[in-house]
Amino acid sequence: MKRTTALAAIAILVLSGAAYGAGADISFRLAAGATWARYFQSRGEAGIPGFYFLPDDRVGPAAGMGYEIAFPFSRSLTLLGSVDYIQKGSRVEPLFHTMNLYSNVGFTYSAFKLEALSLTQLIKIKPFQDLFPYALAGFELSHVLSHTYVTPPSDVIGFMSPSNLKTSVTDDTRKTDFGLVAGAGGELGTGRWASFIEARYHLGLANLSKGTGIFFNYPTIKTRAFTLLVGIRYKLGNKAS
Repeated sequence: MKRTTALAAIAILVLSGAAYGAGADISFRLAAGATWARYFQSRGEAGIPGFYFLPDDRVGPAAGMGYEIAFPFSRSLTLLGSVDYIQKGSRVEPLFHTMNLYSNVGFTYSAFKLEALSLTQLIKIKPFQDLFPYALAGFELSHVLSHTYVTPPSDVIGFMSPSNLKTSVTDDTRKTDFGLVAGAGGELGTGRWASFIEARYHLGLANLSKGTGIFFNYPTIKTRAFTLLVGIRYKLGNKAS
């Protein structure tokens, strides 16, 4: 996987350099939005898990800035690169929720919150130059900033917990994530400025579980996320089309 990542990065750099040297149009991009995320996981055979992963998504923020390079040899292909803050994770149901028979108020669901700084590289494919939609395909390489298990306030046996209980599981999490990204979007613009909206699906390929601590019974955990972004693009250079 490291070899594949290195080759992809080299290819991106070569294409970027070629496009820049050929006088391609370069734009600055700024975007923000939300992420709906969950984990794909496999359970081990031994031990009793402390939680159950749910099919429902955990919602978190996403934001980033980057560049866009329009290749001079093709009106349909554009290279996108960005550094993004993405908050992933998963919604879970604690084991003691199902075992608790004395709660006066129903226990709300807990969640894993994974904060990542992601380097995203995408190819933008716009089949029709003068029309709104385009497709996206590429990859992301992420560094895990933090990973916490968050239990919200609850009323258990008449005692209300005053605040969210956060347990760090960063030490039980591998620090590098790699995945594929695909999506679609559209933009409207005039002159140097353009606004856009994009929907992206992130398919994590790396196993983030070390199989230790809270993940002792979950040897495989991979990220899945759907991100919706809105943003602006500003074309650099002496002339705007």
